[in-house]
Amino acid sequence: MNKLERFNISETMISFSPKLLTHCLGILLLCQAPSAYAQVEIGDTVQSPNYLTQRSIDSMKMKICMAMNQGKSDASISIPKKINSIIIAFSGLDPQSEDINEKIAKVWNRYSDQMICPTINGVYPTQHIYKRAIELKVEKGALVDYFLKDAGNFPINMNAVENKPDGTQETVLDYLDRILANPNVQNKYNAGQLIRVKKIIERRFDGKRAREL
Repeated sequence: MNKLERFNISETMISFSPKLLTHCLGILLLCQAPSAYAQVEIGDTVQSPNYLTQRSIDSMKMKICMAMNQGKSDASISIPKKINSIIIAFSGLDPQSEDINEKIAKVWNRYSDQMICPTINGVYPTQHIYKRAIELKVEKGALVDYFLKDAGNFPINMNAVENKPDGTQETVLDYLDRILANPNVQNKYNAGQLIRVKKIIERRFDGKRAREL
């Protein structure tokens, strides 16, 4: 991509970024999203499948975080399809290729520890995509229907470790343990759904806590 093309992409994103407001829930979540995602370049992909530049890694994760935010407020958006198309676009994979799910999983697993969503105006903290899906209450679409859909043919690493600001480490299982230990969990989350997610990760994806890795 030459400099002119990059300029045009950035210019297009800036001019269309107000459209993100149409996906806002009426709260501060997506109203602040344009500034949080201002550095994303949609067309920033690499030529070699499986290996991404750091710029592409950062852009891919931001696109996925944004897709989950939009999917929360817009029922017409299929979160599983959006995530799948984003990973394919950035990895340079042929969606019609043989064993495409295994190839997507290979790309994702290579960079899964880096898939961190940024904080948005203090509404949500900086956190891994798996955890952000739970916080947004889109764990059905993002986790159950996508990342956890098929342990055999889509072997996703669910043990991505997030280094938290306080110096501790946490996987999505640590996060689920913490949420479900709260006696008032039902007031904020679908506890039954989260218990299901936890069991799937433990039993089908060899889920671990950070201390076990």
